[in-house]
Amino acid sequence: MTLGYQLFIALLLLLPGIVGWVCVRAGSTDDLLSPMPDRQGSTTTLAAIVLFACLGHLLAAMAIDLNSRVAATWRHLKVCAPDNDLADIMRTSAN
Repeated sequence: MTLGYQLFIALLLLLPGIVGWVCVRAGSTDDLLSPMPDRQGSTTTLAAIVLFACLGHLLAAMAIDLNSRVAATWRHLKVCAPDNDLADIMRTSAN
């Protein structure tokens, strides 16, 4: 694995945290037009990004778990898989 791929995976995993931090920064009402940037290497920023990433992943895991529990409990709500469109095209073109 190259450094570029590892960096991509790390940024992908931290994406919910980065989005959360951007939302907090954009949602602050003080200095809206010219917000003061954080200090370089700020541990507060790093901790907030990591915590937002953990919270985002936790919420996604809870949503997936809820979805599986609902699907296991309510069996009468089956969703039919769509028909195979390629097979339909092959069938109509063969005739």
